[in-house]
Amino acid sequence: MKFSDLRKNFPEEPAKPAARPEKKYEEKPVERKPDEIPEAAPVEEVKRFKQEAEPPVIEAAVQVPDDMRFSIKKEEKDASARSDLKEMEKEFREKAGVVYSRALSISKETFFALNRPYVEKFSEIDYAVRILYGEMKGNPFFPGMISYLTPSNYLYSHCVNTAIISMGAAIELNMPEEEVLKVGIAAFLHDIGMPDYSELSKLERKLNENERELVKGHVASGLDKLEKIMDFERGAREITAAVISRHHERVDGSGYPDGLSGDGIDVYSGIVAAADVYEAMTHKRPWREAIEPPKVMKYFVGSMKELFPSRALKGVFSGLSMYPVGSLVSLSTGEIARVTVLNKKSFSRPVVKTLLDGEFNPMEEAYIDLMEYPLTDIEAEVEYSALAVKNPRFFSDFEISNFW
Repeated sequence: MKFSDLRKNFPEEPAKPAARPEKKYEEKPVERKPDEIPEAAPVEEVKRFKQEAEPPVIEAAVQVPDDMRFSIKKEEKDASARSDLKEMEKEFREKAGVVYSRALSISKETFFALNRPYVEKFSEIDYAVRILYGEMKGNPFFPGMISYLTPSNYLYSHCVNTAIISMGAAIELNMPEEEVLKVGIAAFLHDIGMPDYSELSKLERKLNENERELVKGHVASGLDKLEKIMDFERGAREITAAVISRHHERVDGSGYPDGLSGDGIDVYSGIVAAADVYEAMTHKRPWREAIEPPKVMKYFVGSMKELFPSRALKGVFSGLSMYPVGSLVSLSTGEIARVTVLNKKSFSRPVVKTLLDGEFNPMEEAYIDLMEYPLTDIEAEVEYSALAVKNPRFFSDFEISNFW
């Protein structure tokens, strides 16, 4: 139920009672309060003073039932909660933006620095991953940052987003903090070999077979560039090297460069591999449109579940949920909403923010925690193509809002 609908069920306010006509006495009574009446006062005088002092009993024209009183209080509570959540979202998003922007800058600086013979960048990379991790632990809105991209160069944001998704998966798998951070570092650097093939990645069409074979060389190029980072910690270097080498390997043996299968793919590489694919599929590329996050999750639990280690896939799925933050969904109330905060107790009942009515017209934004509204469900994901047709202006604004 929309909060605004509650008012429609309120009873009409009872009419104010007419003022009681002032009594006129032949003799003006002595002005006393009831407790000032002398004990020996006549009975008639006592009755008269009590009648003057006590307020009249007014019967309400309409009795407000107890459940309606609860609704009124609940609406006031909900309105206050919505206001608080809106302010909280604004504050958290601003903080998330600062952290994300800093990590993005470090990613860009790292890619440029690796053009030199050797660099000392590990401390900055480690710092970037740690601030991302800290924000993930304390900011419920931070997972929504992975919906952003950089139009001018997708690669930097792709690596930052993949690191966020990968650390989220590692957290869900209850990995120790230091392992979570190592997974984040590996994901942050998994595509450092791609700049050598940047021209191919910018083509506004699918790559042909020869071009796909060329791009596979980014794995070897990435391993070479990893060796340029002279101050890399030993344990983190080993995991990062494994991830760079294996993030395109698949459990069924269909991946590259070595065609590994089954247990030959470690859980760290499996996590980053799944995160890499999810991030790429949910963002617009020169040759295709973005795919809706819920639809990608269905691929993961359907046709793609045999491609990644089951434990890695479980972590990624648990970290993102069935309806990842940023997803556009249609509710059983007919409204179109955007997922804003995940609910770890239920993959299918996050906190959403309503944006459009059933006819795709803009409406007043409202936050709904679906855990508190059991009769309101997510019915389906909203396809971007449908949104673009039914409300082109909103779709344009929606795309722009995802640019970083």
